[in-house]
Amino acid sequence: MGGHVCPNPTPDALSVARLAAAGAFFTGLAGVVIALFRSQVDRLRTSLANSVTAVIGIDDETRSMVSAIAGTLNRSSTLVVTTGGPDEPGAQEARIHGGRVMAVDFNAAEPLKSLSLWRNLERLYLMSADPATNQSWLDTITRALSAVGDKRRLPLTVRIDDPWQAEAWRGEQLGGSDTRWVADAVGKYDVTARWLLETIIATATVQQVFVCGTSELTLALCSELSRRKLENDYYSAPGQIALPALNLVGADAVEYREDHEFHRRQVGFVSTGPTIDATPQPPTASILMQLIGESDGPTDRKSTRLN
Repeated sequence: MGGHVCPNPTPDALSVARLAAAGAFFTGLAGVVIALFRSQVDRLRTSLANSVTAVIGIDDETRSMVSAIAGTLNRSSTLVVTTGGPDEPGAQEARIHGGRVMAVDFNAAEPLKSLSLWRNLERLYLMSADPATNQSWLDTITRALSAVGDKRRLPLTVRIDDPWQAEAWRGEQLGGSDTRWVADAVGKYDVTARWLLETIIATATVQQVFVCGTSELTLALCSELSRRKLENDYYSAPGQIALPALNLVGADAVEYREDHEFHRRQVGFVSTGPTIDATPQPPTASILMQLIGESDGPTDRKSTRLN
């Protein structure tokens, strides 16, 4: 080339580059083979499992559910996470906790219905953020179970983030002729409200909570506090800490409190509910300082902003 010849002997750098290129090619090929082999092994282990706990549809908001569910299983149970693809968040999370991953096309009912895990199903979790999608999956899985056996009273947990919709759905599952499922619902607002109130009550000194802003989490906090008040009215252990009062601070705080009271009446609560006040003003620093100053007694105050 241009009167020049290739160096002889070949420089070590070229040999190293040739080996690196070949190594990268075979490493990539091995990765593809391992991924395909692992997928087939997961399907085989799922088919041979005596007891399957299935989780359908995991995203970034619910991936922590995988570790929580895995912690409740015994040695004879196999955790199977079904995702729309092998690279979704729940796939790696499931493998970390010893689970199996099965990827299916969620856009069609037949791939989900044809999975081999339904004959050994013991528990089911439907974790899509869309309740309609969860209901569609449940209908498909119910038909699949009817084709492979006649199991009854299988534990079912469905993700429904809206707290009122979740409560209505739970009520629909009670009674009736269908005894296949023992159903419950879980949502991010209900879980967050429960955790917040547990943390606040555990301090043992907080008597009033200012909730700044209105959202579905506001309604979930009101509902959770009403549930705890109802339980305390039924039985309170000696020395049990009194529940704090809520003060909703926001432009539409009164409407949210009225919505909560209307919901209580619709559900049928006849006991006196918890103390929930409403301040229909924007939750600015000056308004909050004024509200805190109006509260008597040397008690702690806790303010939570809900966006």
